[in-house]
Amino acid sequence: MPIVFLSFTQENKMGASKWLIFFACIYVKEFESEASSWTSTSPASVKGLLGSCVVIPCSFNYPVEGNKYEFTGIWNNPNGVIFHSGSGQTSQQYQNRVELVGELKSKNCSLKIDPLQKSDVGPFDFRIEIKDYNRYSYKNSITISVISEPNPLQLSVEEDIKEGQNVSAVCSVSHSCPASPPNFKWSHLGEEIHQSQQLGDAEWNTRSILSFRPTHIDHNKPLQCTVTYKGGKSQEKSKILHVKYAPLNVNVEYKVDVKEGETVDLICSSEAHPPVSRYEWHNETGAKISQGNLYIVSNVSRTIGAMYCAAINDEGKNVSRPVQLNVSCKYKIINIMTDNVF
Repeated sequence: MPIVFLSFTQENKMGASKWLIFFACIYVKEFESEASSWTSTSPASVKGLLGSCVVIPCSFNYPVEGNKYEFTGIWNNPNGVIFHSGSGQTSQQYQNRVELVGELKSKNCSLKIDPLQKSDVGPFDFRIEIKDYNRYSYKNSITISVISEPNPLQLSVEEDIKEGQNVSAVCSVSHSCPASPPNFKWSHLGEEIHQSQQLGDAEWNTRSILSFRPTHIDHNKPLQCTVTYKGGKSQEKSKILHVKYAPLNVNVEYKVDVKEGETVDLICSSEAHPPVSRYEWHNETGAKISQGNLYIVSNVSRTIGAMYCAAINDEGKNVSRPVQLNVSCKYKIINIMTDNVF
């Protein structure tokens, strides 16, 4: 069976869903000869999520004696007819829940059940009636395994990333309802692309690819993907992002008002991942005057100029605002006024 691969963006998802319905409902039969016979191809069993939909792939063949026929397709279970393309006759249990999604003239008898109920286990079989020619009940029987929980959600993303780097995260799940594929929701903004691929009989894989550029705000935060299926069931999965970024918010703590001759401690700090590996101190000309997050200035002079701290890690470098100490005179000047006596 050939693999069908579809890709579409969030914006044109509605149009792409129509193609999903088209491709999902085609069960390709790759053999046909001039001497065709009464044969059909379908899986012995399919799996479907309770409350969602399931498509039973089906194709059929018949002895060809012409190419202009009127077809009537009938699906049955042990209790009777569940679908009749001619009269619309169905059992009450299946009214408004079954639909032939294949084209009988193309020898496609694929059937959709929506929503799937616990009792929809089968077995089901297909019958074709060809006007003014013949009719035949195919021997293939199909059962449905009704599951109450969706298949496990898969989430893949590179967890050790850099700020500003273009990152792609992939969230995917296999399901049986191509007509109404799962809906994806991400905890992070970005550009989304949705893709669907037929894996085999009545099984599809749908995935959402999120492209985004992380910032330092995303560091140690979860990236979460939530998937909601037709019928309301949902599941989620997340991974913690580790974002590398250059130092930010370089800050210097110090005593602003000091007296000439005193000693002042200047303490530099910063946010960074990986952590800051080196702190440097520079004067207003840019010359390096010290190293380490603590800079002790002894015997402060009134002529001391501005200085700043530089924080450095493997991702880059950032500096603080200039620090200017307010140095007052060590000695108090007293003005003495006297009266002149003559």
